[in-house]
Amino acid sequence: MTDSQPDAAFFILDHDPSLWSLPWVARADVAPAEGGPEGEKLVRLWFRREANPDVVSSAAPSVPDRPHDLEAYNQGHAPPTVFWHIHPRLEAYEVEYDDDDGSHWWARLWLKA
Repeated sequence: MTDSQPDAAFFILDHDPSLWSLPWVARADVAPAEGGPEGEKLVRLWFRREANPDVVSSAAPSVPDRPHDLEAYNQGHAPPTVFWHIHPRLEAYEVEYDDDDGSHWWARLWLKA
């Protein structure tokens, strides 16, 4: 595998790294985040470039009435929203961007039970 720039990179608290074992993820690197809170990880993802033949609903899932399980964030390097939308281990997600240039982003993630 080459050392190309990742398609997405974000910080997230310690979690099950199998969240990134997906057919459309060619490579996932999960490492401790330098200088961040204890247990925080830096996740870098490289996506496969093949077309996805599956049809996906455009309706965002309803957010459950409970706190989110994980929160991912970064400045830049955001995965496309469809990444969260079609993730098979997520029940719901919310993505926010900062008000100025939109480069800072946060994704609140609810895992399926």
